[in-house]
Amino acid sequence: IVIDLVEDFISLCLQQNDTPVYEARYPSFFEHYYRFWCSRDRPRVDSDARELRLRAARVRRAIDLCASRLRRWDLSPQGLTVILFVGRNTSNGHAFLNGDKWVVWIPVETYSTDLLAKVFVTHEVVHALHYRGSPGFYFNDKQEKERLSRQLITEGVATFLTTVILDCSDQEALWGDFLTQHQYDTWPIECRKRALEFAKSCYEHFSESSYDSSFFRILDPKKIVADRCAYLLGLDIVRDVSRKENIAPLELLKLGREDFECRVLRELESQS
Repeated sequence: IVIDLVEDFISLCLQQNDTPVYEARYPSFFEHYYRFWCSRDRPRVDSDARELRLRAARVRRAIDLCASRLRRWDLSPQGLTVILFVGRNTSNGHAFLNGDKWVVWIPVETYSTDLLAKVFVTHEVVHALHYRGSPGFYFNDKQEKERLSRQLITEGVATFLTTVILDCSDQEALWGDFLTQHQYDTWPIECRKRALEFAKSCYEHFSESSYDSSFFRILDPKKIVADRCAYLLGLDIVRDVSRKENIAPLELLKLGREDFECRVLRELESQS
């Protein structure tokens, strides 16, 4: 099921300047969005209607592609809902639990290219499949959302399975075509230089919710050095667990949190 709120945004926000009515179209989602992902103080996106429609169409194509690839792997997206909306340019999306239904949310304003849509729509759908298969990885408060162990594993699973489902490179799964060629060339080198430091820090702070914010975020798009390094570490660690312990990639979606965390801790200890 796809719920498309883009036309509502165009008519209600861009044309009538009535954001509350727009957000009333799906109040449970917007409550989640502003609680966990975005400050209400951020300015509203004011892209023109034509550009928003182009981006929404791009995301819809990516959803169709993702569904097709999932079926090849006998992974059923049945029961998932995908919501397309216009947010405040803070995230590529994620998934949340609405009642007993898992909802993938995609802010179309962040999808400027086909490759970004292909990669990150799949990434966000995998988050929903992971939460559905192993609900212990979901979060209900900000502290749990930010817990290093949870983020490292869930982002590692989403990135690793994106490479599997789309048969794409690590570089594409990690960044799409967001980086310049120079950044593509230098980012993994900088991350590898600091690999021991990152692994040691993750091992020591595994159960904490307070750590270096650049691990999972871009602090300055113009000065990306080793930002989001935890995505690369998570990808490597999750792939190692899958290979070394003979767990099929898709079976990772069902692995219980406590079991998964123990396996990842052993890998971090061996690398640090």
